[in-house]
Amino acid sequence: MNGRHSWLFLMAGSLSLAGSQWLTLWLLARTAPPEVVGRYGLALGWVLPACALAALQLRALMATEPQLVARFPAYLRLRLFALGGFALVLAPLFWIDLPGFGSGALLGAIGINRLVELASDFVDALRHRDRSYLALGFSQCCRSGAGFSAFALIWLSTRSLVSAILAATLLALCSAILVDFPALRRFWAARSHAVAKESKSVVGAIATAAGLRSILGFAVPLALVQFLNLGVVTMPRLLLGAWSSLEAVASFTCLAAVLSVASLLASAYAASLAPDLAEAFRAQDATRAVGSAHSIPNHRSHSTVQARDLLRRAACNVSLGSLPLIAMLAICGEPALRMLYGTGIAFPQGAIVLTALFAAIWSLAAVFGTAATAARRIGLQLWAFGLALVSGAVTGAFLVPAHGVAGASASLLVSAIVLLSIYLLSFRRLWLAPCREAQNLFPDARYGAAAD
Repeated sequence: MNGRHSWLFLMAGSLSLAGSQWLTLWLLARTAPPEVVGRYGLALGWVLPACALAALQLRALMATEPQLVARFPAYLRLRLFALGGFALVLAPLFWIDLPGFGSGALLGAIGINRLVELASDFVDALRHRDRSYLALGFSQCCRSGAGFSAFALIWLSTRSLVSAILAATLLALCSAILVDFPALRRFWAARSHAVAKESKSVVGAIATAAGLRSILGFAVPLALVQFLNLGVVTMPRLLLGAWSSLEAVASFTCLAAVLSVASLLASAYAASLAPDLAEAFRAQDATRAVGSAHSIPNHRSHSTVQARDLLRRAACNVSLGSLPLIAMLAICGEPALRMLYGTGIAFPQGAIVLTALFAAIWSLAAVFGTAATAARRIGLQLWAFGLALVSGAVTGAFLVPAHGVAGASASLLVSAIVLLSIYLLSFRRLWLAPCREAQNLFPDARYGAAAD
């Protein structure tokens, strides 16, 4: 579906997944001691960055892949290999005792839950590439709704966190089998029909050039980018777990879950523009005329849109959309959080304001991150997120022992400022560079384009 507001379906799906995670935290905060919430948040902090490596960010690559029909078997093979390897790593956790967790089963259960999500995410990438945002959002809503319903039922019945997570995983898997697997079969059938019409020699040449090794040249750096991305977000709670208490981890986790709504909205909106941005950057790279009058077709209005205009419009819309929500949360956040989570978890006002500022800056950085992925400027993203992670970790090491949750929030804010500053310094040339400097806009030649 490619209507004027079709990105709203993508946003609804992203919010449903985030809402399922938030409702899980809310239910735990209402029915369990803060130590349980903190242990759950700490486990997420360890598992999510590891899942980013297993994901290899294939969805972002597939959504901007011009030869997806021919290269689809390689993408599918790569996803299966990555998921199988990650499953082998998770299996021993159910029989290992870990400091701070007791049994590693909590880490293993969360990891298996993410495995199911990554399997469905592969089909979502196909829908994203075709701009089928209604089907994508429907699939995500089904998985999140089924998963949380199972979690709530088992948790309230048994008070076993591991059992509840595994039950949620089972229901999410059932949803994926019913909703996502038929879509995968339809795409495979359509691909087979399309390939049959093409010259076998041409398809074979494309498939050879875009084999596993070629795709890994982009997927591995992009996975490292997402690993660093999640590392920035989860590092503060890991520092709190090391130098503070599980109650502080619970407070920070619940606070970040609520204030991440704005960044999720921004990411969903920016992701809906990823195919258009990819076409724009490919056209500009091919003509070496970035910043000139070259334009790309707008699939929604059948007019033409310049790459710089796409980026400017996205940044403006994200800023206007996120700032009022973040300001409201910063002003009314403390009483609202107490109403949501109860009085068992404390939320310092300073931490709320700092985290709200982080959410605003992080939302804007998401737009430039999507543009960098579309342009295959993965080297830029590695440097940007690497410096953001280091700056946040250093800030947290100084502030978390003395200031707890507020110090962790301050480290997040520092990371966001560093990340956005690097993006702005890099993309300023998209507006300012004359034609004779266009060839230098994409300095990451080794990651600049897939070989055809």
